[in-house]
Amino acid sequence: KFYASVRIDVRRIGQLKNTNGPCGSRTRVKVVKNKLAPPFQVAEFDIRWGEGIDRIGELMDEALALDVITRRGAYLSFAGENLGQGREKARAAIVNSPTLFAALSDAAATAKNHLEVAA
Repeated sequence: KFYASVRIDVRRIGQLKNTNGPCGSRTRVKVVKNKLAPPFQVAEFDIRWGEGIDRIGELMDEALALDVITRRGAYLSFAGENLGQGREKARAAIVNSPTLFAALSDAAATAKNHLEVAA
């Protein structure tokens, strides 16, 4: 505890479910101690069993934070197109359409660049 340069607290905060039942977990990682960089950073991401860290879920979280994907109740939409009701159905729509994934990642990168330039 005292000699460590970095200490990280990893906790499961939720369970991911699909039609077949549980398929992963929502995880929160908190840097408790860091002598090398700023401490007390927090990150949340999905870990899917058999796949690892969910990159599409990360893209959806970033796009929601940047207002690239809009949320109306349980429905998620991108560029006026309804992705689905709920996170899992929206994720399935992105997985099934590589062009949608590419357009969403480009839009999120553009929005992130505009935020960095404005700041």
